[in-house]
Amino acid sequence: MTKDEFIQSHRLSLLSRAKSINNISRACREYGVSRTYYYKWTERFITYGIQGLAEQPRPKPVMPNSTRSDIVDKILEFIKAYPTYGPTRIANQLGNIVCSAIVYNILKRRGLNRRIDRLLALENIPSEVDIGYLMQRRLDETKPLPRIESHYSGYMLSLDTFYVCTLKGIGRIYQFTAIDTYSSFGLAYLYTDKSAKSSVDFISRTLGILDNMGITVERILSDNGKEYTTHWDSRYHIFEEYLKFKNIEHRYTKVRHPWTNGFVERFQRTILEEFYQPALLKKTYHTIEELQYDLDQFLYFYNFQRTHQGYRTKGSKPCDLLYKCGDYLSISP
Repeated sequence: MTKDEFIQSHRLSLLSRAKSINNISRACREYGVSRTYYYKWTERFITYGIQGLAEQPRPKPVMPNSTRSDIVDKILEFIKAYPTYGPTRIANQLGNIVCSAIVYNILKRRGLNRRIDRLLALENIPSEVDIGYLMQRRLDETKPLPRIESHYSGYMLSLDTFYVCTLKGIGRIYQFTAIDTYSSFGLAYLYTDKSAKSSVDFISRTLGILDNMGITVERILSDNGKEYTTHWDSRYHIFEEYLKFKNIEHRYTKVRHPWTNGFVERFQRTILEEFYQPALLKKTYHTIEELQYDLDQFLYFYNFQRTHQGYRTKGSKPCDLLYKCGDYLSISP
């Protein structure tokens, strides 16, 4: 039974019930509707029959103050020729037939309120035009990136490395980071270098933790850094050899396009803003173990207590998506 057939059947049943008990008020109370609707449906049934009880599509509202379509077309035609003009200048060039605020609203409803959006919307750019490297990079950065394909926990881990700080007596500290692209469940460990040996140690610890949680990793996405791959013709690299041993597919980001690994980039930004920046100002760390301990506490909060607003998490916690169950929260930091 379709939705329309169900609605028709429900309303016809109400009319029949009211007639059988000869009491409209009682029938309306039983069906949870007002008598106003009863009389409305009765009139429709008498006029149009059973089809009159179907849900009627709402007419499109008439907006008396809406901008005339010919003016809208004139604005859209104008920005094709002059995509870098702002709303105020567009209004002035068109003879102030509308104010700049109306021009902005028209562009915003069509996703053209930013200059870069108007440039990207041009369809008649000659193919022989050679766009410079800096402009092409700006266009690439502004284009909405395709979402990473990830169907379940363990489908793919996104990896990256970044410099954290320098500890007195220890030296530079680097963070190796991994995040599950399906659940946003993240792990991070600190090292005094970003060598291939450290990357193998990091991924072995990460896979061990996820394996204990019942998650099998199938793919890994990383950049082309020397800690993850080699640029020599021999193609031998201990990190890649370890992944082959574990039967894990290794994928790479596009060269000079670090934003294509945006999942882990955003995770690292969160750690930097919510943990490192306040922690390094409030406390002096003397060993890498002290910093790792506090980082572990934050990661427990991030994975098991902090709600996320991503397009997959939608207000839930990473652990909820990792297991799709709330009975595993007995894990302690």
